[in-house]
Amino acid sequence: NVLSVKIASYLVPITLTPSSAADITLLVANASSNAISFNWNESGYGSNVINYALQMDVAGNNFATPQIVKYGTNLTSSINVNDLNNFAIAAGIIGGSTKNMEFRIASYLGTTYATRMVYSNVVSIKLTTFTPVPPALYIVGDATDGGWNNPVPLPSQQFSRIDAVSYGIVVKLTAGKSYLLLPKNGDWGHKYGGASATGGALLSDNAVPGSNTPAPATTGMYQIVVNFQTGIYTVTPFTNTIPSNLYIVGDATDGGWNNPVPTPSQQFTRIDAVSFGAVVNLTAGKSYLFLPVNGDWGHKFGGSSATGGTLLADNSVPGSNTPAPSASGLYQIIVNFQTNTYSVTPYLGPTIPPTNLFIVGDATDGGWNNPVPTPSQQFTRLSLTNFQLTVNLTAGKSYLLLPKNGDWSNKYGGTSATGGTLLADGNVPGSNTPAPAVSGSYLINVDFLTGKYTVTKQ
Repeated sequence: NVLSVKIASYLVPITLTPSSAADITLLVANASSNAISFNWNESGYGSNVINYALQMDVAGNNFATPQIVKYGTNLTSSINVNDLNNFAIAAGIIGGSTKNMEFRIASYLGTTYATRMVYSNVVSIKLTTFTPVPPALYIVGDATDGGWNNPVPLPSQQFSRIDAVSYGIVVKLTAGKSYLLLPKNGDWGHKYGGASATGGALLSDNAVPGSNTPAPATTGMYQIVVNFQTGIYTVTPFTNTIPSNLYIVGDATDGGWNNPVPTPSQQFTRIDAVSFGAVVNLTAGKSYLFLPVNGDWGHKFGGSSATGGTLLADNSVPGSNTPAPSASGLYQIIVNFQTNTYSVTPYLGPTIPPTNLFIVGDATDGGWNNPVPTPSQQFTRLSLTNFQLTVNLTAGKSYLLLPKNGDWSNKYGGTSATGGTLLADGNVPGSNTPAPAVSGSYLINVDFLTGKYTVTKQ
């Protein structure tokens, strides 16, 4: 007799197992640490190659718009804190809030992830996210001197980075007005703020009140500290005085104790609203002071440590002044009047041009002709480390910065049309520095102290 057998394919069920099903509180301080791991069994389908992808979505969304990570033929995965936080926020868990997140594995036939085969069980874990720490922070609003103009004036309305998770600024706020915090100057795409004039929960984007963040009831100088780890901001009256300028004097410097000091070589660059920086040669075994007014001994700042510490003022500064480091050399000094600290570290940034800086390229009126026309393509030196030039730039073209006019031996540039990390010599892209997308007049600021350049439309 004939026996007929009907054969049907069988999809091997997948069991997804987490390293832990306990609640997870994501902390920015642990951003690079592992947050969770998963493993799952193989779901074979004959001799076919099976690939796997992890899907993540907010509980109750039924994986309608999941975040997906493809793992090929691997049967394990690990996700660090920063990545899991980004996935959770993209899925809809606002920074600083708590919700259940669901995970599952999907198997696919072949390597294109086009033919889905089977889903695993669903694992649900409660996550508490943090608001991602932006690379910079600015304040805008009619409560500030700059009003609602965006971009905001720099450096007076730029926050100082206090540590890995927080920013601070000292700024005048006008009662009865309001403000917002922006992660990118000149861009309204994202914002931070709160509902209280004295501080509280830090809100982001659409969660920020339509009336913005209210200024305190009394006009004056205020210290604002924003902590992205705790999701809290504070606004407190600030009574210390922040000078408009800062200079260095002393036998540890090239200018000695002569006052006024030589400028710009011994004048600090204003980094932001509360801090100053300088790169200067210091001679071991000698000492120095900081002066808010060049040529005036009326006020002074300093400290007791050669490497930095608490910033002292006037009579609190040791009679022996601030000691230079034990080895002579080029040092970067940062003075922060909000935290009342100073730091002294060996300077390891790009070589600072001894005198001048020039711009060359087809993005400029002078083209690639070298030497370039001066003074139209020569920067103004604002301090030892800071150069600035307003120049016409042509969209779709490029340029370089040269420390010596007529000489191609050394060059500076970057990869971004709006600014970023300053690169030198062989690190500058072969395509040079791109001009902005729109032709026009631009202010280029080059800061060898921070190793950054900015390009701002005028």
